[in-house]
Amino acid sequence: MNRIFREANILLPKTEHPEKWAVIACDQHTSEPGYWEKVRANCTEAYSALDMILPEAYLEEDNTKRTEAIHAAMEGAWEADWFKEYTDAYIYVERTLHDGRVRRGIVGCVDLEAYDYHDHADTGVRATEKTVAERIPPRRRIRQDALLELPHVILLMDDDKVRILDQIEAEKADLPLLYDFELMLEGGRIKGYLIENERKDRVNALMDAYMEQQKQKFTDCAPLYFASGDGNHSLASAKAAYEKKKRLDPSVAEEGRMERYALAELEDLQDPVQEFEPIHRVLFDIDPDVLQQSLDAVCAAEGMPFTLVIGDREEVRYLDPKLGDYELAVLQPFLDAYCSTYGGTMDYIHGEDAARALASKPGSAAILLKPLSKDGFFRNIARNGVYPRKTFSIGEAEEKRYYMEARRIR
Repeated sequence: MNRIFREANILLPKTEHPEKWAVIACDQHTSEPGYWEKVRANCTEAYSALDMILPEAYLEEDNTKRTEAIHAAMEGAWEADWFKEYTDAYIYVERTLHDGRVRRGIVGCVDLEAYDYHDHADTGVRATEKTVAERIPPRRRIRQDALLELPHVILLMDDDKVRILDQIEAEKADLPLLYDFELMLEGGRIKGYLIENERKDRVNALMDAYMEQQKQKFTDCAPLYFASGDGNHSLASAKAAYEKKKRLDPSVAEEGRMERYALAELEDLQDPVQEFEPIHRVLFDIDPDVLQQSLDAVCAAEGMPFTLVIGDREEVRYLDPKLGDYELAVLQPFLDAYCSTYGGTMDYIHGEDAARALASKPGSAAILLKPLSKDGFFRNIARNGVYPRKTFSIGEAEEKRYYMEARRIR
């Protein structure tokens, strides 16, 4: 079987202070350069993951020199023998969040041949939300000539029967502990366990069973095995860089070539710790009465509920289920068309209280959404394509993946 998530040659830093190496995903705190200044102040080791990534807080700048510095930092760390390599291995990860919950995952590599981020892809690995093409080129330029990759990508599986993570956790006492430390700036605690040799073969057998499970679910369309939950634009950039290299040298598409794969952490959609937080819509510079009347076109007496907030007034309304399989399949096209026709702007807001506060201003309104259901999550992607951009968020900013593992890609 062509295993599209598999073991990898994984690099870990040789350091007594991993908390100074590991930094949060580059797509967090995008409007807070002060946060990244704090990160820099924490990174006093010879090499830090911060030196090998491009925080999106700086994405709008000319990053030619930053890109060159990133490549130089990778080369320097490699030449200085900064990493220890674990070949043909997985790493089982446990991330203790600030509230004590533990999120589990497996670090391995995903086959980029099996991944497509476009809206209606039918590959085994797909995006969950719409990819913004303009965000890809800066990251592709970094990866194109990079010696190493550092992943913040989190892939999701829909494992309701095989229970891969449960089976690994049950045996973790027998796994070598690779790292165990507190992450910087309230990131919680992280542990990593090595899976190699016969235990790696056991995980591969579980992966085969999971893929067979998914095939049985998708008898009417192409099966979806894995979907990017976080870091989709970085994974899309890896795909774009790989396709460019393949055009120049078709041999990079051979199975086992390092360029063909991307390192990622695989987590289970069905794990109770995975919570899909809704991202609400707030409209500004509009006539709320016109919005209320316009919503009649997509609403019904019963269906999918949402809350409309205007000033201090709240009203629960129902989207017509005949128009789409989930709320934003109906609302997002409606809101885009509304702003195009009547003017106004739209923002995407985390947290009901923040959205309500914004809706209290004159000429504003908020649409509060329910959390996205896990049931049918993969099925919706397979049937309808990716979810609209900013449909959901998995956890809060400090709960996102920190860069820890690395892999050589040339």
